[in-house]
Amino acid sequence: MQQRIYTQRTEYKSDVYINNLQCLMIIYKDKESARNPSSARVNEWITSSSLEKDPADVLLTQVSNRLDAMGLPSLHASLFQPSTTAQILPTTRTAQKHHLARVLNSLLDQLASRTQDCQNLADRVSESLSARQTLEHRISVLEADAKRGESKDWKIIQEQQDSLQTMSSQIAVLKSDLLTAKHDAEDAKHLHTQLKKRVAELESEKIGVQAELDAFRSRVEKQKRVAEATFEKVRGREVGKGGAGDRVVTEVVEVYEGRLEEVRREVAELRAFKQSVLSGKVDVTGSSFGSRGGGGGGTRVVDLDTEIASLEGSGLPTSRHFVRQGVDGEQYVVSLDSHKMIHAQKMLEEQDLQDRLEVSQRNLRETTQQAELLRLQLLENKRPQWVEQARSDLS
Repeated sequence: MQQRIYTQRTEYKSDVYINNLQCLMIIYKDKESARNPSSARVNEWITSSSLEKDPADVLLTQVSNRLDAMGLPSLHASLFQPSTTAQILPTTRTAQKHHLARVLNSLLDQLASRTQDCQNLADRVSESLSARQTLEHRISVLEADAKRGESKDWKIIQEQQDSLQTMSSQIAVLKSDLLTAKHDAEDAKHLHTQLKKRVAELESEKIGVQAELDAFRSRVEKQKRVAEATFEKVRGREVGKGGAGDRVVTEVVEVYEGRLEEVRREVAELRAFKQSVLSGKVDVTGSSFGSRGGGGGGTRVVDLDTEIASLEGSGLPTSRHFVRQGVDGEQYVVSLDSHKMIHAQKMLEEQDLQDRLEVSQRNLRETTQQAELLRLQLLENKRPQWVEQARSDLS
């Protein structure tokens, strides 16, 4: 930069030196023209007609125009209007020097200003470069962070997709289990309906058995009253020595013994029936008590009411002791006590009915318990364990 300024100063000094020389030449020409007026007129004509121009004047004109275009003061007018009659005055030279000094000072000031501007521009360029480097570094950091965040987000998305696939498979399994549970619930509901129907049937059978039991009790009470009245009549008479009356009494006793044996068989059958019902081999269907008769070894089954009526009409003795021959041929005394026989018969019949009633009630209770268990199983099937497990897995 200093070398350039020195070069410009040197060129400017050269121009000034040339201008001074041109001024001296013009002054010299003026002197010559004063001495020779004809030559002066010729020079003026040449100058006015622009046939010949001094290269210095052309150069000064170009310099003045450039200074004016740059906003600087143009060259002094005395440089373009040389005197042809007199020498250059000292004041003119002083004015030219001052003018040239102002021009040079202006040029130097402008040069310094432009140098400062260049320095400022260089500083701004360096600041811009530093800011650009900082910005590029920040952009690179942001891009690296973005890449890391993108990889992290992609990993999270991949994990979510895997979790979604797992959940989809679990949902498919749960749907299958739910469909199976629905079918099981429908089956349990159908079974529950059948059990309710069976319970209703058992209830109706229980009602029938209860009605049959009541009818049997009323019949037993009636027979008891008739037997008590009959034996009251028999007890008040004396027993004859042999004869048809003793045989009739013996047959009546055999009838009672046969009925007692029949009741015992029925009790055994009912107990076996009870065990079969409890084991689930047979169902309770209800039955009615019937009269069974049988005998062996000469035993004859007769109708009790008919025999009692015949005893009342034949006037039997009142003795309640008689001799009976057993199967082995031995004879032993049998004491006929009507109250004990009636009481024993009543107890056996009531015990038999009580056993049957207990069996029916027990079956009813077991059926009710099974119905309750099935209802609980149905409620449990409505909310199976896999639902709770799925909820815990989802939470």
